[in-house]
Amino acid sequence: MKNGFWMSAFDDKIGITNETLLQYSNSFWLKNVSSKNKEKSIVICLHGWTATTYESKPIGDAIYQSGLDSAGPLLPGHGYKEEHVAKRKLSEIKFTDWISAVRHEIAEARKKYQRVFIYGQSMGGALALFAASEGIVDGCAVTAPAIKLPSYVNIIGPIFGFMNIFRKKKTNPNFFNEEYSFESFKSANELRKLAKIVQNNLSKIKCPLLVCHSKNDSAIDPVVPEIIKENANGTVEISWFNDSEHSMTLDIQGKEIAKKITTFFLKQLED
Repeated sequence: MKNGFWMSAFDDKIGITNETLLQYSNSFWLKNVSSKNKEKSIVICLHGWTATTYESKPIGDAIYQSGLDSAGPLLPGHGYKEEHVAKRKLSEIKFTDWISAVRHEIAEARKKYQRVFIYGQSMGGALALFAASEGIVDGCAVTAPAIKLPSYVNIIGPIFGFMNIFRKKKTNPNFFNEEYSFESFKSANELRKLAKIVQNNLSKIKCPLLVCHSKNDSAIDPVVPEIIKENANGTVEISWFNDSEHSMTLDIQGKEIAKKITTFFLKQLED
């Protein structure tokens, strides 16, 4: 079902038709038979800014294959096929819309599962950490969480963040990621606001955390894991994957990262 400009993993009715979406951007809900998922647990998987569920699904697939259920919503303003539509939709979204979407997914999951975990990449990582700070998930794993953005975003955001300015996005030629070819100044400013709020709320996090990052990430400062560890009040495990760049789930160490995240969530069921 369509929820504003996004697609929930748990709604059965189709609202945003496939004709309007990029090829791999549908939401997903991967369900094991009940006997296999004895703990009735699920991991909600969140993609990054300007990307789609193509980026979060490798983690969702690995989690599902381990015996846990996984789900991935298409976040507000993302996944539109036509560029002029994508620019308009993404520019209309506020950071609070992203937060509302994640809260909705967690609330829906709570109706069906005993334990709800969350994973996020980049912007999805920031949203996952925000959910953890609200105490509404049982554990949280993130890759390259966008809580400390490049300095130019913090400089231009307050000045140009109200304007519909777009620039061509740099992409990694070593692998495919389904993502917009542009960046929006308005949307980047919303991401800046989200990052600031998440940093301010890290001390409220009490659930176990796994932070995966790369020292070769050119988008999110590698100091981020230490910021999280110094401020969160839950246990924090940091794992480095330095052969990767920013889109860690799709890069050369993607399978290792997926295994690490899956192992982390399975361990939470033992404690």
